[in-house]
Amino acid sequence: MATPYFALDEFAAAIAAWPSFAEDWAADGHEAYALELDRRMRAVAPGAPRHPVVVPLTVARVRALAAANEFDPEAAEARARAAYEVAQEGGALAWPPGRNDPCWCGSAKKYKKCCGR
Repeated sequence: MATPYFALDEFAAAIAAWPSFAEDWAADGHEAYALELDRRMRAVAPGAPRHPVVVPLTVARVRALAAANEFDPEAAEARARAAYEVAQEGGALAWPPGRNDPCWCGSAKKYKKCCGR
């Protein structure tokens, strides 16, 4: 499972670019967004054939992929497809990190003090 993720700077760009993404995520902010993605990965990991991976995306990458494949860049499917493509190219981050390793979200905190709490 490739989990699409926008780092803090790209999160702001995604909020500005896509009203539906903003509707789902803007109110609670980036930290809540990262925590929710981690919670979702924990929920699916036990039954998944492989561990989920986190795939950092950019708005530009999602738009380019959507344009190349003629689908709506605002659709969640565009982010999912972009995450899959980036993961296939080796751009995915292993999840979960060790408890004392830096968190995957880029906060510079240990995972156990950030998304792994």
